Amino acid sequence: MRRELTLRHLQAADAAALWQLLYLSVHRVGRKRYRQRQCEAWAPSTAMPDGWPERLAATTTWVAEAAGEPLGFASLERGGVVDLFYIHPGWQRRGVGSALMRQLEAEARQRDIGSLQLQASLSGLAFFERVGFMRRGMQLRRLRGRSFIQFLLYKGL
Repeated sequence: MRRELTLRHLQAADAAALWQLLYLSVHRVGRKRYRQRQCEAWAPSTAMPDGWPERLAATTTWVAEAAGEPLGFASLERGGVVDLFYIHPGWQRRGVGSALMRQLEAEARQRDIGSLQLQASLSGLAFFERVGFMRRGMQLRRLRGRSFIQFLLYKGL
């Protein structure tokens, strides 16, 4: 049986569940492209970090859910920066990411934002290119003593 996907705005009570979703995504999906120590630096604990609810609340965050269970989330900052974009490992390649991206694009257009930018991981690069983002560069990011390659991506709307 297929569950119906719905998109909604972030609610304050979502923070812990969204951190768990991010943690699972990093440690199950990210582990295919990153070393264990890199994944631990990216999402070091299943415990929600200090400041996480505030980080989510500071952006426009959309949550994809089915039957009340979060399947993914995406955050849009002012100026068209996509800050967070995570899909539950069991729901990847099933339309959740595409639905969230369409919602972010609609939100950006409604705000008269002409483009989206983001910093993609190795894990997310192929998806973002499939939905029309173009590479603008690459950078090395340090986080908790570990290095990560990030791709600077752009999409005109």
